[in-house]
Amino acid sequence: MALMRKHLSRIVCVAVVLSSTLFVFPVMPSLAIGAAGTIANPDFTRGGRIPKGATHAWNLEPTGARGWIFSDRLVTTDARQIAITQVDARSPADGIRLEGLRLLAKHRIREGIEACVTYTRTQNPWASEKRTPELMELLLSYGAHARSIIPQLNRIADDFEDREPNLPRRLSLDKAKVVRDTIHAIETTSERPELIRLDQSLAPNGM
Repeated sequence: MALMRKHLSRIVCVAVVLSSTLFVFPVMPSLAIGAAGTIANPDFTRGGRIPKGATHAWNLEPTGARGWIFSDRLVTTDARQIAITQVDARSPADGIRLEGLRLLAKHRIREGIEACVTYTRTQNPWASEKRTPELMELLLSYGAHARSIIPQLNRIADDFEDREPNLPRRLSLDKAKVVRDTIHAIETTSERPELIRLDQSLAPNGM
């Protein structure tokens, strides 16, 4: 059992790197001065968010991605995690996050639900009409557990219907329909697969 958890932990680490956030452990509590005053060093593995007002993003070349890194006056000594904020279309990083989401869904990692919604909302418009159906399929694989993010999905569908820049309206409407169909499927499903949390799979006794 311990060996299985060890392998799963490694898989999850890879999945998280590929999907939305890069992690290096441990995260040590620390503070820094941000635009709105003192800010804490968030732990994204425990639901942490980029602090309000901390808007500086770093270029993660040559990946084609940008990310937020905890820093104190742009000194990143205490940083242990990177939150990806942007991926350029057709760059080396483009499409990699989707593979990470596939791994999270395959191993029923709860944090994959929120990561899937975030990527649906922030993905580059280029080829998004092809990615969105798969994103919704991955989200539906979590069954009734995904009901908590239905309000977010409704807002995403509204945004798609309001017309997206750099994407033909027909494709935006197709995406909105896929999202609304997924909402209905989540609302009516009785499936509740057993999920695990990221911090559980990475717990010391599982390594």
